[in-house]
Amino acid sequence: IIDCLQAKLDVHFSDDVNFGEGILNDYFDQVRRKKNFQINDLILIDLYFACLASAKSFVGIYSLDLYDELMECLLNQENLSPETSLILNNVLLNNVDLVLRFHRESFMKRIIIKSDTIMTSVHDFQRRPVLSLVEWKYYLQFKKDFLAAQKSYSNAILFANLIGDTYLENKLIEEWELDTTT
Repeated sequence: IIDCLQAKLDVHFSDDVNFGEGILNDYFDQVRRKKNFQINDLILIDLYFACLASAKSFVGIYSLDLYDELMECLLNQENLSPETSLILNNVLLNNVDLVLRFHRESFMKRIIIKSDTIMTSVHDFQRRPVLSLVEWKYYLQFKKDFLAAQKSYSNAILFANLIGDTYLENKLIEEWELDTTT
C-alpha cells in the first residue's frame, strides 16, 4: 500500500507514468478481473488513474475502453464496509478530472449520486464541498445550466464554511472564477 501511495505522489508531481508502471504491471491485471474491490484494490486503481492522467497516449493499459470498464465496475460497488466506502468515494472524487477530460457525462452523474450516497451512509461530510464542486462542473460542462451550477457553488462555499476550512473555501472561489470566466 505504501509503495502505491508513494508511486501515486511521484507520478502526480513528475507527470511520469514510469513511477507507477512497475506496480501496475505486477498487480493491475489481478484487480482488473475483480468485480468487488477491497481497500488495497482501490488504492491500486487510484494509482492507475494517476498514471492514466499522465499518460501520453491512450493505448494498451491506458485505453479508454479499459477506463470505461473500470469506472463501470467502481460505480457498481455495493455493500462495502464503511472504510472501503470512504476509500471508494475518495477514488471517485479524486479522479473527476478524467471524467471531464474524456467527456463521460453518465459517469459524472453517477459519481455525484454514488458519492452522495456514501457520504450519507457513513455520515462523513468532509468531502461535501468537493462533491458540490463536482456538481457545478457537471452543470456547467454537460448541462450548460449556470443557475444549477451557481447553486452547487453556493453549497460548496457553505459546506466549506461549516467544516471551517477557509483554505478550501478560497480554492473553491478561485475554481469558480476560472470555470465561469473562461
